[in-house]
Amino acid sequence: MNALTRTYADFASALTGSEKSPREGQRRLYAAIALYGFSDSVSVDHAFEAYFEDKPAYWTTADYHSQRAIGLMDDLNRGCEFGIALAANYPAHCTKYRPSALDTLVPLNIKAANALVKAYDALGIWREADELEQRRERDMRRAA
Repeated sequence: MNALTRTYADFASALTGSEKSPREGQRRLYAAIALYGFSDSVSVDHAFEAYFEDKPAYWTTADYHSQRAIGLMDDLNRGCEFGIALAANYPAHCTKYRPSALDTLVPLNIKAANALVKAYDALGIWREADELEQRRERDMRRAA
């Protein structure tokens, strides 16, 4: 069963707190979709599932041409560990792209922001969770 077929009451009974509310999760995801423009129904399902199961949930700044970045987001939303997801989508010959791959991730909840901080740290890059959470509120991509 995907997140879109679950009822609001199911989510509301399973979750507590304002960040975990179904309406807040839906608002955060659709705000990120509106901001970054990419909308794939499978990726939306994965993001909803992760958010509503109280797991780290992400969206992406990438478009449909960036299959590796989208694959990374989908793997993370399905519960894959960061190291494994990065290695699967950016293998050894693509390690130089791993930092920019992390830059495409938009954390939808605090668990995702904290996990993303650790992933950056593993690559030797310092980021704060507050900074990363801002990605879902405004477009943080560099101007081309």
